[in-house]
Amino acid sequence: MRIAVCHAQTPFVRGGAETHTESLVRALRAAGHDAEMVTVAGKWYPAAELLHQMAVWR
Repeated sequence: MRIAVCHAQTPFVRGGAETHTESLVRALRAAGHDAEMVTVAGKWYPAAELLHQMAVWR
């Protein structure tokens, strides 16, 4: 089966979602599927806006 695993990427961030997505693609391939990861770039905001969003997230 052909499978696309989609992932929204946030600039400068690498964490559990990225690790999980990569592991999922590897597991699907190991099971015999034609799996690919599709990364959708996040929107680039001005640095001040990114800092504000980081503060809100915390």
